[in-house]
Amino acid sequence: MSLTSIDVISGYPNGTFKPFQKISREHTAKILALALELDTDVETVVDPGFTDVPKDHPYYGHIAAL
Repeated sequence: MSLTSIDVISGYPNGTFKPFQKISREHTAKILALALELDTDVETVVDPGFTDVPKDHPYYGHIAAL
């Protein structure tokens, strides 16, 4: 509930939450980066040099920030 109140998570489009569903690594990275208030801007984040996460990946900024 606290992550919802600070707009880190919002659940599914229908407003439900499924706490026992598996979560992907990319979604975990996004949640952590937002909760920690990290700079996730792809223009300013330091490139970690990951070969499996391209810079055009939707969560690249979050992953790189972590």
